[in-house]
Amino acid sequence: MMSTEFIKISGCEFLQLPPNPTDHKAILEKFLKAEQSAIVNWDKICKMTLGKDPTTYDIVKDILAEEIEHESWFLELIYGRPSVHMRRKYAGERHHTKKHSRVWDIT
Repeated sequence: MMSTEFIKISGCEFLQLPPNPTDHKAILEKFLKAEQSAIVNWDKICKMTLGKDPTTYDIVKDILAEEIEHESWFLELIYGRPSVHMRRKYAGERHHTKKHSRVWDIT
C-alpha cells in the first residue's frame, strides 16, 4: 500500500507546515487536528480489542488517554484556557503508558 493511500484510510492528513511557517497558532491547530485524528483511531482500536485481547486493550486505552491529554495541551496553548489534566514532574514523563515501557526512567 502506498503511503498516501494509508494516510487517506487513516482519516488523518499528512502533517505539513501552514503557508506561513511562523504562524504559531496555525501550527498548533494542525497539531491539534492530528491529535484529534489519533484519538478517533485509537478509540476504534480500543473498541475492536475490548473483551477480545485484554493485553492490547490495556496498552491501547493508555495510549488513548495520553492522546486525549495531548489534545488538552494544544487546546490550552491555542485558547489560553487551563488544562484539567495532570502536570508532569519532568519532560517526557508518561503517566498512562509508563507501565508498558521497558525503558528505564531517570528520576
